Amino acid sequence: RNQGARSQIGSTLMTPLLVSLLGLVQSELSRRGFASLPFVAALPGFSRLSLGDRLALRDPSQLAKPLFSSYASQTGYPAWLAGTWDVEQAFDGFVFPSKRITRAQIMNQPTVPGLQKLSVVSIPDMGKTPTRFQMRFSTPDGWAGRCFEDKAFNLASMVDGSLEARLVQKIEYSAAQNPNRLSVIFRPGKTRNAERVELFYNAREAEDVSEDLFVASEHLRQVTFSGSPDGAVRQVSTSYGQYQTFTRLRDGSGRVRLNLLTAAYLEPTEQEALYFDAVDQPVIVYSHEAMLRAAPPPEVVPPSPSVSEVVVYPF
Repeated sequence: RNQGARSQIGSTLMTPLLVSLLGLVQSELSRRGFASLPFVAALPGFSRLSLGDRLALRDPSQLAKPLFSSYASQTGYPAWLAGTWDVEQAFDGFVFPSKRITRAQIMNQPTVPGLQKLSVVSIPDMGKTPTRFQMRFSTPDGWAGRCFEDKAFNLASMVDGSLEARLVQKIEYSAAQNPNRLSVIFRPGKTRNAERVELFYNAREAEDVSEDLFVASEHLRQVTFSGSPDGAVRQVSTSYGQYQTFTRLRDGSGRVRLNLLTAAYLEPTEQEALYFDAVDQPVIVYSHEAMLRAAPPPEVVPPSPSVSEVVVYPF
């Protein structure tokens, strides 16, 4: 491996807020490696690129950020995802796709999504592997054949389960009132990286590629509020897109495999000097693989982290 690159990243590790990036460097994917990730199969006969088509191209440039905000309704997931799942997720590598911005330039920008803990709140420690948490999907009345993500439950479980600590004090979210905004309030003094996170969702897409294959994406703007030594409130804005590929396994186990791509973008308010060399293109794409197994019946399931603290509003 490139020892010079490792040394350079090693110096970046002196920034205390950064995650352990040596593990990320060892998992860096080549462009050929990125092309081997388990995207969906190409769909024949389509002239317009659907989400499945774009993922089938295995091209990071297809993971572009929408330049204009649009109202995003809830994603309807296939009925076979309904229920509560025990999830084990593994970090599967990353790639720097930009031809105009070097890896060193990106690594010197600590507010790029994924380089600080909780900068992508649903994957609070990007390179940690494995992590364990739960996910829940439910079917409201009148929605036969579709289920919906319980975002409050899932996000609390992802944060607390991944970091193995009770950090989430409360989540405020109402899919009925506004499915595109969510607030996470952390327990006082539990993390110096964040006291509160505001998430704004945009441009959701979803597609049933086949009976057993479902893809979905959503773009997020995350505003993280934290304290500082002088008592002032620090505010950092990040933006990223998340691309999910769910595959129902036909091996009799009832399991579901999830491939998750997280495309990190630059923000003009945070990385002004580099922003126009990227604009809507990702500067890092992270990959995670997860296996979902149906959770045991409720009577034998131990309480999920912070469930008692989460404010979950009905649909």
